[in-house]
Amino acid sequence: MTTLPNIPQLPIAISDRAEKKLIDYNELLNFDQSAYIRIGVKKEGAHLKKILGVDEKRFTDQVYSHGDLKFVIDRRELKHLLENKIDFRETSNQKGFIFRALK
Repeated sequence: MTTLPNIPQLPIAISDRAEKKLIDYNELLNFDQSAYIRIGVKKEGAHLKKILGVDEKRFTDQVYSHGDLKFVIDRRELKHLLENKIDFRETSNQKGFIFRALK
């Protein structure tokens, strides 16, 4: 795995399966240089739901790398994402990225 120069390492763990899927999607969708993988939270009622998507960098974002992948995380949301691992689950009914607590 290579590391992008001058960009801090992603502070969130990623499973090998999730990393492979992210690389596959990145190659398949052929994102331009302004696109990043966003890791964040979204308020749903009284709870915060962890999200993963593709987005452009905003003023409050910190850029991170994991291998050749570039991520952005809003500085204000990082505390809600630490102690989690991104994984990819595939069953006969559904497939997608999930967040697993490390505790």
